Amino acid sequence: MNLTRLPRERLLLGGALACLLLLALDRLALAPFLRAWRERADEIVRLRAAAAQDAILMEQESRWLQWRDDAANRLLPAAPGDAENQLIGRVDGWARSSGLAVSSLRPRWTEGPDRAMRLELQVAGNGSLQAVSSFLYQAETSPVAVALDQMELVPRNTEGTDIALDVRLCALCQGPAAKGGAKP
Repeated sequence: MNLTRLPRERLLLGGALACLLLLALDRLALAPFLRAWRERADEIVRLRAAAAQDAILMEQESRWLQWRDDAANRLLPAAPGDAENQLIGRVDGWARSSGLAVSSLRPRWTEGPDRAMRLELQVAGNGSLQAVSSFLYQAETSPVAVALDQMELVPRNTEGTDIALDVRLCALCQGPAAKGGAKP
């Protein structure tokens, strides 16, 4: 009997040791390997999503650069004399095409809240309602970075056919070329 039990005990002991070895292999090698595999797969998914987002941004870069260049081209020159001449020339063109009679133009330089220089131009004139509205429309739709800051409309006769316009136009100018924020 001992002879038959001995190989069976050895077989069971070998099987138990093999099961313990497999359990240790699972706990010490296979489980950490699979966890690292899953973490790497999640990281790959995250990186692919980030790469797709970056590709979208790269496609939009040319549009953003074009928008930035267009916005920079809308600014008046940094030199005060050039900026005043350009804005006064534009206002004169708007007044002529609309039929507004300009009686006064007063330029003034101010510093904006972001320390950018702004040219303010006080325009006084008179004309018909159509002339005034055409002038204002041209000022608002101008490619130059100009905004209507204050406006006053006063009828000059009882019928309201002649209207006095007093408006302040604010234009942004390009920054100074030198570093340090020198003012014009």
